[in-house]
Amino acid sequence: VLHLFVLMLKFFKSFKANKRLNVVINTLTHSVKDVSHFGIVFLTIFLCYAWAAHVFFGWNIEAASSMFGAIYWRWSGAVDSTDMEDLTALGRVLGYAYSLSYEFLVLNLLFGILFGLIFEAYGRTRAEAGKTDTLLTQIRKSIAEMRRKK
Repeated sequence: VLHLFVLMLKFFKSFKANKRLNVVINTLTHSVKDVSHFGIVFLTIFLCYAWAAHVFFGWNIEAASSMFGAIYWRWSGAVDSTDMEDLTALGRVLGYAYSLSYEFLVLNLLFGILFGLIFEAYGRTRAEAGKTDTLLTQIRKSIAEMRRKK
């Protein structure tokens, strides 16, 4: 895994030579501060949902019977209607409310905010980069340069 990470960093280093690819790298660099703060908020909300799954459903759903199991169960998005069938009527109402609130709050709202943070950093980075050549234009220039050198 470490080798894969080092290889990825070497690719990122080589991307700096190309203006368009450098926009992507700079976007990631400029968004780290905002995304790290977002990560704290996300982790807090996510762990609250995992804890709630453990408390509310751990007695009846084996995957949520331990806190680590509930975290994995919540992360994998494994809440489906088959899990709800084993619950009592009140448990089903609670289960569906739990699932719908998680889908709205985490999957829609929080991930929408995350994408907004990244796109905002991309907009700033793109504006700083100015006009860059498209990939097709870069290929044409490279071919023309190779022909000139022959």
